[in-house]
Amino acid sequence: PKSISITTNIDRTYNESQIRGNYNALTLPQFYKTFNWNRGYDIKYDITKALKVDFSASNNAIIAENEKWVNKEWYPDQYQNFKDTVSESLKNWGTTMQYGHGLNISYQLPLNKFPLTDWINVSTKYSVAYDWTRAPLAQTELGNTVQNSRKVNWNGQANFVNLYNKIPFFKKVNRKYGRKGRSSSARRPVKKPSLKKPGDSDKTDDDDDEKEFKILEQVARVVMMLKNINMTYSTTDGVMLPGYTPSTNIVGMSPGFDAPGLEFIMGGYQRFDLLGDTTGNDFAQFVADNNWMIRDSNSQRLNTQYTNNHAENLTGKATIEPIGGIRIDLSLNRNLSVNRTDNFRWNDSLSMYQHQNPMENRL
Repeated sequence: PKSISITTNIDRTYNESQIRGNYNALTLPQFYKTFNWNRGYDIKYDITKALKVDFSASNNAIIAENEKWVNKEWYPDQYQNFKDTVSESLKNWGTTMQYGHGLNISYQLPLNKFPLTDWINVSTKYSVAYDWTRAPLAQTELGNTVQNSRKVNWNGQANFVNLYNKIPFFKKVNRKYGRKGRSSSARRPVKKPSLKKPGDSDKTDDDDDEKEFKILEQVARVVMMLKNINMTYSTTDGVMLPGYTPSTNIVGMSPGFDAPGLEFIMGGYQRFDLLGDTTGNDFAQFVADNNWMIRDSNSQRLNTQYTNNHAENLTGKATIEPIGGIRIDLSLNRNLSVNRTDNFRWNDSLSMYQHQNPMENRL
């Protein structure tokens, strides 16, 4: 690995206040306390010069404490129980409230290593984000929320000048009419004195050959008017599902390493594939079939909707130089956005889950 980073931060806050009572009246103290444990992980790995991977994760947890206020001097037994509770919570890495990770994989295709394709550059990047959020501690019956996103980006560049230069005649023309060629051609050679006799014709075979050659040069310049093309294509997909019941462990998986599945935490299980075609995947139904979804009437209290997002972006640019001094830039831009939402809830009367109030927007 190129680098490994681990950070940990334990933050303990305790505030206690007590109002002095009149006429020797006893008032109970009021207190405010938090006990948070935040951890972060980061690793970068350049497997090769062309293949690079980096992974980062964060885990925000709380350390369990007794709900009641405990005074060390007044209640030593209860205070010892408080210490045992905190120690046990630390051993279990606390109670996770939020977990998230990101993964980036970039790859440069080795097209520049081959003589026939060294004028083309293509790179791709696969990015993943995953997040698990615990339900409020006072509403654990509503389940947790899981979501992921996946972005695939392709960048391509074609330098046609390098392709043309593989042909000797085209390479000679490019040198002659290129920037260096134009500057050198501006310095015209001094003509030698003519030795022709009176009555001789001014036209020679060399003049015909030179004229024909210049015509071929101009034809070659027209053929080579396309100079370069740049293209970028990206797809972005995401899923968010509330009412998810399993807790989280390492890399966002459940303690049994079965939920929500390796495919989901790696950005998969989307409604669209990498090319933008519909897959028919329904992550909510997959979770329900595995009994990872709240099933009782509490599902009717879910206000957060089940969401699927998809976006495509295509941009391109081409440069054309038909004749000297004229440059044309062509641009292409295409965008597509699809957003689908519904309430995925349990129906007691039908004893099944339903997609209620579905809505889809396309732009």
